[in-house]
Amino acid sequence: MPRSERAAGAGSGAAGPPTSTRLIAVWLGALVMVFAVWVSGLLVPYFVNDLHRLPLEEVAGGMHDPKDLWPYASGSILGAVLRLALLTIALPLTPILGIGSAVFGTGLLLIPSRRQRLTASARTLTAAAVVLGLTMAAVSLSPFGYALTAWALD
Repeated sequence: MPRSERAAGAGSGAAGPPTSTRLIAVWLGALVMVFAVWVSGLLVPYFVNDLHRLPLEEVAGGMHDPKDLWPYASGSILGAVLRLALLTIALPLTPILGIGSAVFGTGLLLIPSRRQRLTASARTLTAAAVVLGLTMAAVSLSPFGYALTAWALD
């Protein structure tokens, strides 16, 4: 087979070169990092400060200012960096990346020409990204997620 046909994937049934597993791992890693900031900046302080014992409306209504609670009230650099990352990265990107990753990953897994380009490990990582994306979207767009977001933006 001539080199040009081999490079185009002729005869292999694939629609081009295989999708890089490394690229999908970076995609999954970015999702994990954004969701980790969301969890550590919203969910952990919510439970550590015993806000889960209060009505959700009271928490979202601003009666408990996050700046006065752990970890933000400690005055540490880590608390300040976490709050900055939460407000500038995690809050706006968690629902967007969640929905986008779920849609994009599902497309990669369900469209036959795209699925053929994925190795077994790339399919596994893509499936993990879809599950994490759905989790990110479901949690951040739920009434609970909205209440936590309102609390954080207070």
